Amino acid sequence: MKRLIGQTTGVVGDERLRSFTMTIRKELDYYRFNHATPPEKSYALDRLYDRAAKRCLISNDLEQTTLEQFVLTNQTAGGIEVKLSNEIISDARDFITHALEKFTYYQTGNVQEDFNLTLLLSLWRFGPGSSRGTRATHFVDKIDLESGTVTKRALPYAILLRKVDPCLHSIDGDEVYRFRKVEGSSIGCVPKNEEVHRTIGTEPLYNMALQLAAGAYLDGALRSIGLDIHEQQEVNNLLASIGSETQELATLDLKSASDLLSIALIKALWPSSWFDFMMAVRSPSAKVKLFGWVELNMMSTMGNGFTFPMMTLTLLALVYAVQSKRIGKRYFVDFDNTGVYGDDIIIPVEDYDALVEVLEQAGLVVNKDKSYRSGAFRESCGGDYYAGVDVTPFYVTSLLNDAEVYVAINQLLKWVGTQKVPLPETLELLVSFLHRPSTPFLVPEWCDATAGIRTSQVTSRYKLLSMVENTRLVSKKYDTRLLSYVILGGYVTSCGGSDRVRYTPRRLTSKDDEPVEAYYTIEEARLPKGRLDGRDPVVRDPVSRIYIDTFLEVVLADLRAHREVVP
Repeated sequence: MKRLIGQTTGVVGDERLRSFTMTIRKELDYYRFNHATPPEKSYALDRLYDRAAKRCLISNDLEQTTLEQFVLTNQTAGGIEVKLSNEIISDARDFITHALEKFTYYQTGNVQEDFNLTLLLSLWRFGPGSSRGTRATHFVDKIDLESGTVTKRALPYAILLRKVDPCLHSIDGDEVYRFRKVEGSSIGCVPKNEEVHRTIGTEPLYNMALQLAAGAYLDGALRSIGLDIHEQQEVNNLLASIGSETQELATLDLKSASDLLSIALIKALWPSSWFDFMMAVRSPSAKVKLFGWVELNMMSTMGNGFTFPMMTLTLLALVYAVQSKRIGKRYFVDFDNTGVYGDDIIIPVEDYDALVEVLEQAGLVVNKDKSYRSGAFRESCGGDYYAGVDVTPFYVTSLLNDAEVYVAINQLLKWVGTQKVPLPETLELLVSFLHRPSTPFLVPEWCDATAGIRTSQVTSRYKLLSMVENTRLVSKKYDTRLLSYVILGGYVTSCGGSDRVRYTPRRLTSKDDEPVEAYYTIEEARLPKGRLDGRDPVVRDPVSRIYIDTFLEVVLADLRAHREVVP
């Protein structure tokens, strides 16, 4: 088995995370009690202190508690009664229909059509992870399977997909593809932080392909009305920053939003064509680890290919309905003061109370501890802001190997440069975790965060960690059309004919139960000709750069001096 440089066991990784948390909190405490700081800096210090361990993947036995909560939430979803007024339902439904019709028209030219099956099937793809009934994780592996899993209601759509897609049809020829029917998905846990895990659904292979097709359709519908999911996090961050400064925008966060989107709510708000299709390709039940098979009352779980865009469009429609009561119907949302990304919502303060009421009538739960309508603080999509100043803490999730340690060091330096708060003991601790702490790699600012410590003060020749990925040969020959499909889709690494196609498997980490497929090696590099140092104007501003480089130089010099005097 190949191993990452500086790789440790999970136990050692847990010890490192605990040491890191204790050290950084001690330093933050010392700084807070010995320095007078303005309110925004005090908030940044408090925020980092409180959340230093938020996403640490420390080995805790939280699986049963998390799965129990999932089962209880699913029961709650089954009992949700939608109490929305007819006016809110009508306005929200009209908005969703308008978005779907707009995208469909752009793609097909068909007027007032909210669902086009031909268009939807053209957007199919396999997901990047494993599927129910198979351990295949890469497109090339999945396309190579002789049979794929699917639920009973999704089977007709899966059969149609194999027939109408030219690439899939070219594989089958005159033969009939074999499907394996399964009851539904499986629910397991993945670590979220030291206090809680989160559930994730593993869908049948062809259910997932159809769900992702629906998800791509909904992505397009959102783009057609001005919201691009792939860029919305940055938009929400900007709006949260503005809201913290002007106090004219409020941020809302929901509890278990995806799990509490009930079937009844989606049926009430969505066109029947879409509701019927999503009901057909969702998993009607799930095998929950430790609990067995459970009938799903929620519309879909996280892991379903259309959950996130469906949730975004549903909540955006409810926002529109609330705002329509205040300013009238206009079939668009003013994204200068409104943002929705999943369950992260930003709205004008005057809409806050009305939206909270509507969300609760829809069966959703507003997390009022993480929702802000007054004061100088706002948070959304991982960004924290106080009076217009970025006070976002950084999160260290794992310290199992040198690559992860370098990521943590670079996160620390970025925060130090932003807040101008030196944390030398924390930096010294992180450097001590490196395989060769006496000679940490100093790399230019434009390098990947895993390569080494980013600094402008780098020598013309330097060493760095460089990721190496194994490749595999495709196990069978493809015809020209399918070969072009996997090449153009970026699924293969190299091609020397249909019998010599190579691809890169899904990257695995040391926490998986399989050998590591991506690892790091030490390489030598040099600054490009004409470059006198390692500065990157896009990565750091001049003031932060000077502070970071000076702080780094002092700490590393102290470490070297200490090692010279210690026998």
